[in-house]
Amino acid sequence: EQINQAHESKNALKTIKAEISNLLDIWTNRLGAFNACTMALVVVEGKFEGETAEKISIRLPEPISEMENTKSSAQTVQNEIDIQITKLDAYIAELEEEKSALYAQLAAI
Repeated sequence: EQINQAHESKNALKTIKAEISNLLDIWTNRLGAFNACTMALVVVEGKFEGETAEKISIRLPEPISEMENTKSSAQTVQNEIDIQITKLDAYIAELEEEKSALYAQLAAI
């Protein structure tokens, strides 16, 4: 029973990690596309754009920084999931060993 629960937990973690990976790929692609876009350069030299472009260029670094922080946090969560999967694998192996030892004791009776 515990072995099955551990496998189910491991599979659930793998599913969550895959979902995070997929969303992180989308997030990274969109962030990269934004940074590569000509619109990322808010103030265009040699063109009169009024005050708005300058105001936006002052505010823009903060959201980009927040987006980078979100990306970093998602990567940290992925790493933590990997750690938990590794721990579950060790736990499953331990339970399997205990199970085998119990079967060996039963066979010796």
